[in-house]
Amino acid sequence: MLLTHQEVVFRVLMDQEEQYAIWPERKAIPDGWTDIGVTGCKQDCLDHVDLAWLELCPHSGLHFMEQRAGTLTAH
Repeated sequence: MLLTHQEVVFRVLMDQEEQYAIWPERKAIPDGWTDIGVTGCKQDCLDHVDLAWLELCPHSGLHFMEQRAGTLTAH
């Protein structure tokens, strides 16, 4: 039986870089990703990601930029 997008249940995942993804609930969670406990239809999960993911730059990228900015302002 094939499910339509409205019938598929998704979950919201987050990786160690604090980036978000939605993933079909019936599939195994890929390595490096953690289920944050939010499930629902595709649009509900996308709406949650829209509200929660305020900083699109990966966490390591932010750290690098902060270090670089500190170096540049120190001179």
